[in-house]
Amino acid sequence: MAMKKDSDPSALLELLEGLPDPRLDRTKKHKLVDILTIAICGALCGVDNFVELERFAQGIRNHWAVENSLHWILDVAFDEDRCRARMGHAAENLAIIRQAALNLIKQEKTVKVGMKTKRKMCDWDHNYMMLVLSGDPTRSG
Repeated sequence: MAMKKDSDPSALLELLEGLPDPRLDRTKKHKLVDILTIAICGALCGVDNFVELERFAQGIRNHWAVENSLHWILDVAFDEDRCRARMGHAAENLAIIRQAALNLIKQEKTVKVGMKTKRKMCDWDHNYMMLVLSGDPTRSG
């Protein structure tokens, strides 16, 4: 199998995906390429045994569960996937602003509705927006 450039990470992934998987189909819980990728990353991070590797893999899964959950909330509440800001640092700056707004909306507990509705309520009601912006969960409209 011909490798791509040495510095191209997709070359390693392509190589790993081409390896035959000796496991029985009924025993497969994860793709072989995923297991090997985590094992390589673990080795690079100093993992010395299978117990540490399992702990390392669990940490990765936990990180991505949080990351995916946060992305889903930002996409639902702010339609983040449709943002087309591309110039300079615009995308990064807008992401920071959306994250700050999400944190303020999460702190507001006087209304029991979803994040998207709370965001819209800020647009509809100036007093509610000021309540959210205050960041004070004890203050009411």
